[in-house]
Amino acid sequence: MKRRFVGLALCAFLLGDLAAGAGAAPLRPTATLMANKAAIGAAGGRVILSLRVRHGVRCTFRSRPRLAGLGKSVRCATATVKRTVQIPANPLGMPRTFVVSAQVTGTNGIVNLSTTVHERGRRNSGKAPVNGSSSLSNGTPIGTGGQVVAAGARSWWVPPVHAEWQWELDHPFSTTSAADLGQGAVTYTGAPSPTPSIYDIDGFDNPATTVSALHALGDRVICYIEVGAAERYRGDYSAFPPAALGNAMSGYPAERYLNINDPAVVAVIEARIKMCATKGFDAVEPDIDDSYAERTGFPISEAQQITYDSTLASYAHGLGLGWGLKNGDGADGFASAMLAKVDFVLDEQCFQYRSCSAFSPSFANAGKAVFEVEYSDQGGPGAASFCPTAMSKNFNAVEFDSNLDGRVRVPCS
Repeated sequence: MKRRFVGLALCAFLLGDLAAGAGAAPLRPTATLMANKAAIGAAGGRVILSLRVRHGVRCTFRSRPRLAGLGKSVRCATATVKRTVQIPANPLGMPRTFVVSAQVTGTNGIVNLSTTVHERGRRNSGKAPVNGSSSLSNGTPIGTGGQVVAAGARSWWVPPVHAEWQWELDHPFSTTSAADLGQGAVTYTGAPSPTPSIYDIDGFDNPATTVSALHALGDRVICYIEVGAAERYRGDYSAFPPAALGNAMSGYPAERYLNINDPAVVAVIEARIKMCATKGFDAVEPDIDDSYAERTGFPISEAQQITYDSTLASYAHGLGLGWGLKNGDGADGFASAMLAKVDFVLDEQCFQYRSCSAFSPSFANAGKAVFEVEYSDQGGPGAASFCPTAMSKNFNAVEFDSNLDGRVRVPCS
């Protein structure tokens, strides 16, 4: 629920705008561009591009640098247009990036899409994996979506704008549970949904073996931790100075807000982030990262919150972890201020509380994923209600039960 969870397969893909209203004639074209996972070595390799189209007439492919196998303009009235592209040999082992774009022209509009294929190259071996080219030491490909960004000697994973994802915080994750894995789900239209390739799970409750098991399946894993509150049931609770423990969180008496301006608090939270890195997680979901807007018991300003969150983001990036924003959908511009610091956002109930403008269109324009959650059991809209709008905003939205126990998951696509 909001404030408690204050507040992700395939290379990377972007979903075009959907038709605005039922009964419109003719309908605007819609499309999804995807690239399959593939381990690309020094000798090069092949990647299959799949363009799924509705209401299209002509499709045009391009790439930078140019990739062999891309046609020019073709009819694309059929459901799927596939192209097998050849990634050229890379004898020098340098990291490379190929940007593939597609333009779908329909009778009532044009949709532009792009996806980026990153090749690690030998110079980055040992760094964070890069989609389309990475593998575990046993040869199992991982990085089935998103990209790895680099800042100097540091690199970390950034999730794709669209990929199937699961959020399970209720209990230790089981890789043999169909519910935990999100298998067998259907979209709001009743169509089968692929098994997720991104899992957001509790960083304390799940061991490194769970993370490595998900990696072996080709998935990415996000580490859920709280950064603005201390939980009595966590092993590091006593590490927080008593003077840094503030008011109990409403509805959660075992959790107390933290004085984020205390350097000792920063040190304990950084230890939590390091735990995520040690267990092999790919990114962090930092809950309670906008406590400045709450009655914490401390005078915390928005500027101080931004400094605190930015410090943690830099620390996570230095450990090779992506960093998210959790909610932050107030009308004071907090999300916009954090946009450059974070790699994605996980927001709850922005349709229910009419606060989605905090992320739209800024995050979509920046190419950053918006993982949006609604809880119908908390009075929020059902997937059939919010999904069309969510998809038009380029949000990756799912209806969950607020227990987040894996039993309810209705993705928009």
